[in-house]
Amino acid sequence: MASSKKPQRVSDPAALVQHLISFLEHHTKRDQPVLLGLSGGLDSCVLLHLLVQAKQLSHFPFSVIHVNHQISPNADAWEKFCVELCTQHEVAFQAVKVDVPRDSGLGLEAAARKARYAALLAGEGDVLLAHHQDDQAETLLLQLLRGAGVNGLAAMPPLREEEGKRLLRPLLNVSRSQLLAYANTHHLRWIEDESNDSLHYDRNFLRHEVFPTLGKRFVGYRGTLARVASNLAEAAELLEQIALEDAAVAVQQEHLDIAWLKAATPQRAMNLLRWWIYDLSGLNPSNARLHEILNQLCYAKPNAKVMCRLGEFCLRRYRHFAYIDKAVEVQPYSLEWNGESILNLPDGRRLFFRETNGEGVARDRIKDCLRVTSRLEGASIRLDMNRPKRTLKNLWQVAAIPPWQRDNAVMFWHGDELVMVLGLGIDASWRAQADELGFIVMAEPNVDFA
Repeated sequence: MASSKKPQRVSDPAALVQHLISFLEHHTKRDQPVLLGLSGGLDSCVLLHLLVQAKQLSHFPFSVIHVNHQISPNADAWEKFCVELCTQHEVAFQAVKVDVPRDSGLGLEAAARKARYAALLAGEGDVLLAHHQDDQAETLLLQLLRGAGVNGLAAMPPLREEEGKRLLRPLLNVSRSQLLAYANTHHLRWIEDESNDSLHYDRNFLRHEVFPTLGKRFVGYRGTLARVASNLAEAAELLEQIALEDAAVAVQQEHLDIAWLKAATPQRAMNLLRWWIYDLSGLNPSNARLHEILNQLCYAKPNAKVMCRLGEFCLRRYRHFAYIDKAVEVQPYSLEWNGESILNLPDGRRLFFRETNGEGVARDRIKDCLRVTSRLEGASIRLDMNRPKRTLKNLWQVAAIPPWQRDNAVMFWHGDELVMVLGLGIDASWRAQADELGFIVMAEPNVDFA
C-alpha cells in the first residue's frame, strides 16, 4: 500500500545525502540490502552517487541492476557505461537483458516499462528508483489527460509494495534542476537517451512543449502538482481502507457477493469492485468499464451468462457471486500415469504424487497404469460407500463449482472406472483404508487436494 506522507522539499543540493539517509532509515531496516535500478541517465547516476556517500556515513548495503531493453542502437554502450561506473565506485553490479515485444498492444514505451519492472522485481531486496519531482508532475498530468481515477492520479508514491517487494522512490520531492546542480557540483557523468527528445512519446511532448510554457506563468507548478498527487494518494488510501472494510463482509473466498453490490450505494459498489478486480488481477479498468461490469453483474437476467474480458482474465457471474479467473482454453488430453512422482499436463499444470498411509487412493489396488484425462462428459462417481453413484454435473452443482471451472477438472481412470476427480473427491471403492498404502495428488499452479 502506498505511503501518503507528504514529502518535504529539499532545496539545498548539499542536503541531498542527509535526505537520502533519513529516507532509508525511515523506510528500510538496518543492514537490509536494496537494489538500485541504474539506467545511466542523470537521475539514477545522481542517486548512485548519493548512495555511495550515504554508505560512508551510515551502513546501507546496496547493489545495482541495469536493465538493457535492447531497443536503442546504443543499448550495449549504456550497459558498458554502467559497468564502468559501478566498477569505479566498487559497487556490486548486474545487467539483465530483456526482450520487449513490439506487438503486445501496450505500445513500445509501456511494454518496455513492464519488462523493466519485471526484471527489477525479480532481483534480491527492495528496489530503489530515481524518479523525481518533474517525473511526478508529468505522471499526474498524463494520468489526468487519460481520464484516470483517484488511484491513477495519485501518481507515484514514495513507497509501494508490489509482488512481495517494495519500490522506493526517495527523490520525489527533488526537482531535476536540483539533481543537475548536484551532478555538476560533483562532476558526474551520465548518458542521454536519444529517445528522450522524440515528441512521439506523450511524456516527452509534455516535457518539451507543454511544461516550458506552463512554467512561464506558473513558476512553481512542479511542486504544486506533486502536492496534488500527494493529496490524491491520501484519498486513494482512504478509499482502500473503506474497500477493505467492505470486502470483509462482501468477499467470500475471493468471490464477490452480488447482493451486497446491489444494496450498496453506487459509489461504494464501484469502489469495492475496483479494489476487488485489482486485488485479483492487478488491472485497473476505466470508470466506464467498471460501470458496464457492475450493471451486468447486478441487472443481467438470472439465466444470462455474464462474462467480461479483462486482459488475460475473465470476470463471470455464477449464482449470487462474481468470480475472476484467468481465461484458459482447455484442450482435451489423455495421458498415462505409471507411478512417477510428477506428471506434466498439456495445460501447463504439474501433478505431484505423494505416498501416504490410510488416505488418498489405495496404491496396491492399481494393477497397471492410471489414465489421466481432461473433463469427460457424462461421468459419475460414488464419493460415499453408503450412497449410489452421482453424476459429476450433479456433484459440481451441489458443491457450487462454476461451469467454467469444471472444464479444468483432472480425472483419473482405471480402465473404464472413474477413480478420482482432482478437487472433487475419490470414489469410495478406491479410497485407502486405515491400514493401506495410498497416494494423494496435488496440482501446481492452483493447488488442489484430493
